[in-house]
Amino acid sequence: QINPRTHFSFDFIICFSGPMPRPDSLLRLFENRIQCPSLHVFGTADKLITPDRSQELAACFESPQVVVNEGGGHFVPVKKAEMTAFLAPFLESKQAKTRNQSSNDAST
Repeated sequence: QINPRTHFSFDFIICFSGPMPRPDSLLRLFENRIQCPSLHVFGTADKLITPDRSQELAACFESPQVVVNEGGGHFVPVKKAEMTAFLAPFLESKQAKTRNQSSNDAST
């Protein structure tokens, strides 16, 4: 049983072929937009988690970054070039934000 009053705190979320949860009884957990930076990566040829289900989950976040891998299936990209293309910029932006917050905290 998931308690909707439980609070989790994350700096960011990365979903590979992440679907909306089933059963529908869990959808109440997604009634409000999630205020956490997120990266959603999925392939157009994914037969296990169809792209529309991944898009549906991404839409639950305030400002999701979405990467659609044309022709990609249900897998996490492991080649360095693939990872560098989308993962590095996302993580670097989170690292820069953390640095900025740290310097702002130090100056106050």
